[in-house]
Amino acid sequence: KSILGINLKVNQGFVEDWDPWWRDFLLKAHMSIIWLYRKNTLRLVISAELLKLSGVSVVLNSKDRSRDAAKLTVKVKYILYELQKLKDREKDVLKRLAQAEDAGIPVLRLAYEKLSHASVALAERFVLYRARCSKTCRGRREDIAKKQHNKRLNETVENFDELKAALKGTEFEWMLKG
Repeated sequence: KSILGINLKVNQGFVEDWDPWWRDFLLKAHMSIIWLYRKNTLRLVISAELLKLSGVSVVLNSKDRSRDAAKLTVKVKYILYELQKLKDREKDVLKRLAQAEDAGIPVLRLAYEKLSHASVALAERFVLYRARCSKTCRGRREDIAKKQHNKRLNETVENFDELKAALKGTEFEWMLKG
């Protein structure tokens, strides 16, 4: 007995392929959707820029965080562009998730910032609820990756004051605190 899961990133065609085939596939396969998202998309953009700089996406222990010491100089206009693009993409995804729920596909929304062992257990129960092996299927959960960038943004971004000035008064300003 097993449970099928697909780890699909938003930029891998979820929105574009929703109408052509995803909705029908999920219904026929009796699958659920777990939408794991970031509330603070500025952290997402900064993490992506740090990944480009360091080439490291995950650390296995705190010693590996020494690579995190370098500060990043960001292109503020690019950051603003990416934040707006992510906001627009999220609207598209939320529209598809509402359509999924209307079609009877269960949807669980989990914010990355709120992840805990309890929310992982909730996600497991959510998936197993529809599974035919709900009493016998139990996955083994392990913490194998640690948070890569655990510094505050003002410690990570070299030109933080410039970024702060550009975000002042915008809907994204609150993200500077994360």
